[in-house]
Parts: sequence; structure tokens; C-alpha cells
Amino acid sequence: MGTPPSHAYTRAIGSQSEIPVFSHQEDASCLVQGYQYFRAGARGLYDSKPEHEKKFAAIAPFIHLLRNKRFIDFGCSSGYFGIQALLHGTSFVSFVDHDPEYLAIAQNVLHYLELTNWECICSTVSAVTDIHDVGFALALVHWIYSYSDTFGSLQAIVAHLAKLASHTLFIEWIDPTDYAMALAGHLQQNPGRIRQPYTKKNFLKALRMHYPTVELLAAITPTRELYIATLLENENWHDRDDQLTNKEEAGAS
Repeated sequence: MGTPPSHAYTRAIGSQSEIPVFSHQEDASCLVQGYQYFRAGARGLYDSKPEHEKKFAAIAPFIHLLRNKRFIDFGCSSGYFGIQALLHGTSFVSFVDHDPEYLAIAQNVLHYLELTNWECICSTVSAVTDIHDVGFALALVHWIYSYSDTFGSLQAIVAHLAKLASHTLFIEWIDPTDYAMALAGHLQQNPGRIRQPYTKKNFLKALRMHYPTVELLAAITPTRELYIATLLENENWHDRDDQLTNKEEAGAS
């Protein structure tokens, strides 16, 4: 579904050091390597990157509230988060990635685990039109701002994601000082397409325009934060001390 926008980056098949690999292991598990790293077996998904585990640990308590919703995993890579959602009882997940090699890995894991009620869509995020209820947008916004997609503004990104994930969005903020940003120069790509500065203030403002409740779930690293933006009433689940504060807002730039 869909063609990458002109000037958008797409990893060439077989390129770069993080080539996706799916392999069967002697203990009857399978090993996934690449941007995502994890094992799949009788215990579900395990031995994953600490960042993956930290993100899903923050998301997991909400799954029982959302399990009857349709999920979509934007930029799913090898499918770790969408697969975890299925393993935790969600009714349906769409896996979306523009990279066919990574999407094939996700399919291999899904078949290996004999999971049902899913689909894989090879597409850029901007070309997706099917509406779901809940979305994962993890380690994504810095890519689709002006690199693997060319939205050019955080407002445009969130507006599109909110249309497709109409009830709840789990979304990760990647600070401009993040190591990956410095390495790949995401914000320096396609400067002619940029229509709004890439700042945390604009990110939070966009989320609040589309969802009544926006809250910080976890600081994944010093430069990465996981948020929930949702229609859920937070009095039903709000028992954390990490909600947005005036101090955090003052630090957004």
C-alpha cells in the first residue's frame, strides 16, 4: 500500500549493519536480530533489548482496558510491540512498515507463534488510510518528520496518527539531542519539506489538540520518553507520579 514520498529515505534491501535476521535456535525458539532484537518461544517474547522491555512494561497495564480495540503498529520493524499486544489478548493488530525485509521478519514470528487476527501492510505511514482504535508510534516521529516520510511538522504527524488511532496513541518523543539523531541527521534531511520546528513543545501541543488526556508513562532514556494520548478517563487508571508537571512543561523546548 502506498509509495514513499519523493525524497523520503527507504533502506535499500540488504543494506546497513542492522540487516534483519530470523533464525531458528537449538532450544526450539527463534531469534530476531536487527533494529529490534528478541527471542520468541513458548514463553512468548523474551531476551529483548532493555528499551523494548521498558516500553512495553509501561504499556502492558493498559492492554486489559483496550483489548477489544483494533491496534495498529506504525513503523513496526520486526513487530515486537504489536506481537506483545496480541500475546496479551488484543483482538486485532495491523503491522505497518515500509521495509519489506523487516515486515517479512514480523510475519515469520507471527506464524512461528501461531498467532491469528493480524495483517501486515507494506507502506509508508503517510499512505495508510485504514482507521483503527489504538496505535503504537514508537521510535518513529524523528523518522517520519522529514526522513523516511516527509510530514514536515509534528502537528501534521499527530493529526494523521490521531485519525488512524482514534482512541489511544502510545507515542515516543525522541529529543533532538538523541544519539540516533546525531548519527543519522534526521532533522537535516529534506529541509524544504519542514514547516514547523521539531520541538517537544510542538509535540505536546499537537497531542493535546487531538486527545483529551496526554500523560508521560516512562522516561526510556535521558532523550526518549513514552507518552499515552487517549480518550480514556484518567481517573480510571491514574495512579502514577510521573504525570506532566509545570516543571516539565517549562523544560520543553
